[in-house]
Amino acid sequence: MVLLRKIFKWLLVGLASFLIITAIGGRIYQVTSESRDLEKFPAPGKLVDLDGHLMHIHCRDQGSPTVVLELGIGSSSAAWDEIHQQLALVTRVCAYDRAGLGYSEPVAHPSPPMWLSAYTNC
Repeated sequence: MVLLRKIFKWLLVGLASFLIITAIGGRIYQVTSESRDLEKFPAPGKLVDLDGHLMHIHCRDQGSPTVVLELGIGSSSAAWDEIHQQLALVTRVCAYDRAGLGYSEPVAHPSPPMWLSAYTNC
């Protein structure tokens, strides 16, 4: 019985160690891959400082009114690219990445919609 407990204990220690090492390795891979991707694929728009956080906005053309494209949860402004190009033929169009998505930095608290005007004045 004592031998069985020791074996079980070492199996748990081994499993916990494996999970910790895998998590650390995954995080290192994620960070290096993100920085490599940012070098290879720079942001198509501007990174605007909004209360100390860089937010990405991509505006095309000029004119009035300005149409703001906002995507649903979990997507970046790149998903609007086809529509963005077509609308830019007739008016000014801006698409932005919500905090923590696409090229925008994460923030502790989401921005209220009224801050959107700060983006579009870029």
